[in-house]
Amino acid sequence: MSDTRVKIFVVDNQMKFIDSVNDFLIDSPQMHIDLIGKAVTRDEFMNARESFRKVDLFVLSSTLPDGAGMELYNFLQENRTLAEKPVIFTVDKQTRGQISVAQEAGVDHVFQKPFSAGDFCKRILYHGLIYKGVIEGVKYSIFEDDPLSYVEDAPESKTSQPQDPRKERKEERKGSPKVSDPPIHSRMEQPQIETAPTMSDKLFAFFSPKSTGKTTLISNIAQSLIRSKNNQGEYLSVCILDFNFQYPTMTQLFDQEELEFPRQTIYDVFLDTAYMDEELIENALVEHRDSGIKILYTPNNVDHLPRVDMITKDEIEKVLLQVREMFDFVLIDTHNDIFSTVNSTLLEYSDRNYIVLEPDYTTVIGGNKILQVIQYLEDDRKRKINDDTYLILNKDTGKLRNSLNDETVYKFMFGKRFITRIPYDPDFNSYVNRAEFAFLSGSPTRSAIQDVADHINPFSIDSGPGHSRFNIDQIKSLFKRRK
Repeated sequence: MSDTRVKIFVVDNQMKFIDSVNDFLIDSPQMHIDLIGKAVTRDEFMNARESFRKVDLFVLSSTLPDGAGMELYNFLQENRTLAEKPVIFTVDKQTRGQISVAQEAGVDHVFQKPFSAGDFCKRILYHGLIYKGVIEGVKYSIFEDDPLSYVEDAPESKTSQPQDPRKERKEERKGSPKVSDPPIHSRMEQPQIETAPTMSDKLFAFFSPKSTGKTTLISNIAQSLIRSKNNQGEYLSVCILDFNFQYPTMTQLFDQEELEFPRQTIYDVFLDTAYMDEELIENALVEHRDSGIKILYTPNNVDHLPRVDMITKDEIEKVLLQVREMFDFVLIDTHNDIFSTVNSTLLEYSDRNYIVLEPDYTTVIGGNKILQVIQYLEDDRKRKINDDTYLILNKDTGKLRNSLNDETVYKFMFGKRFITRIPYDPDFNSYVNRAEFAFLSGSPTRSAIQDVADHINPFSIDSGPGHSRFNIDQIKSLFKRRK
């Protein structure tokens, strides 16, 4: 039986950071990660060279009292054996300038402190298990029961001869590691790991080629997420951005008597982005008192429509960056015009994109066009957006009528499959009309809605502090082998 535990060596100029990592791993044996070496200086690192052969992955800080993290990385690269071991690089606010240096050098991943323990462990497992040969470099999925639910790699590049897998992995990562932004509610001066199990992904945008029940779906997903907790037993925060400026209906899905409306609107926020801060956003938030869900208020008023075309990419980016700092999860509703400035900006800046389809082929054709836009943005922006884009089938008729065939969708949607199929519920509209939520009722859609919420937050707490909602076998299934 192969060894699935990933052994790491952590180098950081603050022992407090190393201790935080060690404490979290001791309290979370289900993560299958062991800290077997540590150093706070360059000399300590060099003196531990004999133990490096046992290490599966190195975590290097950008700054040390007697040197720089890149010096240690270069040392590893000069050794033929050590050069194949994955490296995670950490920076703080003062050393963010070294991100581009690390990217060009080819480190596997860059984290900016502080960051979440969940995302940290996920990256260690992903790169560590690839190095150990336990998994292949495929996109992972949390839906372990459905063999068709994982997202396969993008089409293979045009190469005449296959390369050595280790060399290929090394070349692919050069210049392209993802930088993890700081998590929300992490305004700590000390660069220490945050032990909340939520990942660093915070912005989740939902798109559709036409009306597919996307807005109602988002409101139900929010009802699930708002009930999840971190490993301290604290409920997580959820904000919805209604960027469907032409037909904003998000607030209409809630009982109006349970909503507390602000004096300002999202348009006031866009006018004052030069003075962006938390207070500016707070003054434009609708609060659903019953659940605690916040909604950035987009009024359904035609008088505001002329202002939509005046919204710039820079203004949208500032809003996204600010709400990212304020909430654990930000769900973004959009208009069907995928070519708009708003939607192209969201595709580029959101951490994950979800395309919601219905069981008819016209939505598949429309979804294909969305993916074409993503491909164009990737070529123009040099960022992998497609890898963070997922498909959801809403109102799946199943055996009632012919539904979408998996293989047809796979061919038309660039090798993507649905992460879940939300069943058709004939009573769904009755929930909407009564300002109720299917997720909180006896609807057959509840389980599939929970699947999407789990895809957004796979590390939500279900059985108390220190425990993921998934058991050890389910955590392993995050990494699916290529068939």
